[in-house]
Amino acid sequence: MSLFNPSRPGLATATLLVVCIGHPKGARADQIDAFDPVLDAPMAPVQTERLPAHSRGPTGFVIGGGAMTYLGRVRSVLTSDESRLDLGMQGGLFITMGGRTPSPVEVGLDVGFGLGLAYIPEEDRFRAAYDLLVEPRALWHVVERQEWSFYLGLAAANYIFDVDTDGVSAYAMGPFGVLGATIRPDRHGTWFIEASGGPAKNRLGFVRADPTPEALLEDPDALGKKVYGRWVPIVRLAMGYRLGGF
Repeated sequence: MSLFNPSRPGLATATLLVVCIGHPKGARADQIDAFDPVLDAPMAPVQTERLPAHSRGPTGFVIGGGAMTYLGRVRSVLTSDESRLDLGMQGGLFITMGGRTPSPVEVGLDVGFGLGLAYIPEEDRFRAAYDLLVEPRALWHVVERQEWSFYLGLAAANYIFDVDTDGVSAYAMGPFGVLGATIRPDRHGTWFIEASGGPAKNRLGFVRADPTPEALLEDPDALGKKVYGRWVPIVRLAMGYRLGGF
């Protein structure tokens, strides 16, 4: 059937234009189907910009706060014969600040204010007291996704007990391990829950040793020397909210 069918003038005109434009006059039939590097070149794919997936927490300055519970040897007992920490569980509030690097490393400082208890020997009872927590820390986000992360860390815990009196009755410090998890509702906010704990040395804690026989010969009412320092266990549970990435 001829391409130039009089009954289909539109098709004939389009075919004639393609033949005339695409091939010079007098081209052979086998040249019509030959590869043309200009006309037959594949179209280049359209380059579209893709935003990188956000897999890390907010970097830069980080600040937040929350509620905490600290337990273990956290109740101060001070008498003329000894200064110790008894078992108990107390609560309080804290603020946290620090910085997040582009790497999985995060450094920070927690400052907490606790509602504690201190022993009154004259009345043989505990009274309300204020405790202070200062804890510099370094964290490593070992598993991190866009919506959540899991981290480990180390902290230098400093617990100062009964700070509302004329003097501090107990001061415990020690290396703590940190274990926590985060949930990120948006790019700047982070909910977190964590546990930290370890052995802490009560730097002001003491017990009075029995006086030596020589001291008793010199003074029958002599008191033994104070022996300072005792390691005690302390654990802190905390949850709160942090803002960062500004």
